[in-house]
Amino acid sequence: MSVKEGFLLKSFVDHYEVHRPIAWSQQFNSSGPLDLEIGCGNGELLVRMAKGAPQRNFIGIEQNWERVSKTLKRVSQEGLLNVRVLMVEARMALERLFALKSIENIYAIFPCPWPKKSHTKHRLFSHTFLRLMNSRLVAQGHLKIVTDHQPFVGWIMEQTDQTGFVAETRIIQPQYDTKYERKWLAQGQREFFELDFYKQKHIDVPLKEDVALKTYAVKDFNPGTFFLAEQRGSITVVQKDFLFDEKRKIAMLRLVVAEESLTQHLWVTIVWDKGSWLIVPAQGNKFIPSEGIAQALKLVYEACQHSLIKKKL
Repeated sequence: MSVKEGFLLKSFVDHYEVHRPIAWSQQFNSSGPLDLEIGCGNGELLVRMAKGAPQRNFIGIEQNWERVSKTLKRVSQEGLLNVRVLMVEARMALERLFALKSIENIYAIFPCPWPKKSHTKHRLFSHTFLRLMNSRLVAQGHLKIVTDHQPFVGWIMEQTDQTGFVAETRIIQPQYDTKYERKWLAQGQREFFELDFYKQKHIDVPLKEDVALKTYAVKDFNPGTFFLAEQRGSITVVQKDFLFDEKRKIAMLRLVVAEESLTQHLWVTIVWDKGSWLIVPAQGNKFIPSEGIAQALKLVYEACQHSLIKKKL
């Protein structure tokens, strides 16, 4: 591995492979103040902030690997030691990866406003999410949102009641020099909207912790009659694929498990081992051990038992 590749990997944090919530002072080898950018894009602003405040630690989160890769390259080119990058959804990150009262500033510069009325449910800065962010901010912590979309401002302000924040809004001139700001400038927009939220009261939103997963076993298993019915509700489990290797005595299922803000793809193996069929997550499968995953494994176990009943009938 080259020095450059090692630097890139050090700046990237695989949230599946670390203890949660993440001990950020250990990740940075520094106890400096912690700032978070939600939707760091290609890393332009994140890198500028980190260069300007080397005594602070900065975390950028993105869901798109191409943008994560570009951010990591920027960090590497600048030789920054005070930046870490996560590829993760923002709600899940704040629910599970950050301790209460651990972040000083949160930035969201030009987040998607989901302008269509039918898409409002996808907007990030809901009342629930504002309360979650409040719980992760230190006393007098600060949240800044910048948008080009004025109706989005009104919607966010409607969400602020009983979130523990005092909010201020103002019209600003272009000043962030990000990809989307340049895009809107090219289209003729000269004014943008800045929202500043200051934490006045702490809202307690507990961390979502990992769930201990049970290993299930059945004495017999009939792949010919195996069927996993969909479960829908607060936890949704849907089977996508089922494969069985008779020679190796192993079945594999691909499941989609959705719960609140967390959607995961889980491979489960049903494998013959020492006189019984074990039902376990497949090796190398990355997932958060959540209530949904625990429920999915239980459903597979129950479906295995039901396959034997159907065989007898």
